[in-house]
Amino acid sequence: MAGRRKMTLDEMATFMGGLVRRCTNRKGDIADTVLTLNVEEAAMLSDCAEAMTVLDAYGAAAHVHREIEKKRQASARRKDAKGPAQIAGETAIGEKE
Repeated sequence: MAGRRKMTLDEMATFMGGLVRRCTNRKGDIADTVLTLNVEEAAMLSDCAEAMTVLDAYGAAAHVHREIEKKRQASARRKDAKGPAQIAGETAIGEKE
């Protein structure tokens, strides 16, 4: 593995996301799964784990958790903003204005 190129954090995230997608069932829910990784995938997963350990040692975990929470809240706001379709002149519960 000496000649393997180092992955960027974005590439690591993409790789790990791919592993998660391999663990989803037809409904899109994460399910118990047995994955078989080839040697390259196992080495990539090892690199990801090492990178996360280093980031945690430098205190990045708190920042990462804050950013994840911000994205979760923004996603929830977008879902709330869509809400049910309304007809002009009616309130959200269907009463005439």
